[in-house]
Amino acid sequence: LSHSIGAAVAWSTRFKQRHQALTRDPIPDHRRVFDAIKRQDAGAARWCMESLIRMALDDTQRSMQTQYLEPRG
Repeated sequence: LSHSIGAAVAWSTRFKQRHQALTRDPIPDHRRVFDAIKRQDAGAARWCMESLIRMALDDTQRSMQTQYLEPRG
């Protein structure tokens, strides 16, 4: 499972950064997930992970809109 997730994250990151830099550093967000899991706080881990997924979806959708709105050269 970790290989699949790693591949998906790597691909989506490259896709989103093709036209513009990320709007924020995602490392602190991932660190919060890790810390919650380490504390065995399932509720916090879930909340942090859901937040990460929502932000990733927003970033991907924004990147796709930018891609389709830019004139092709």
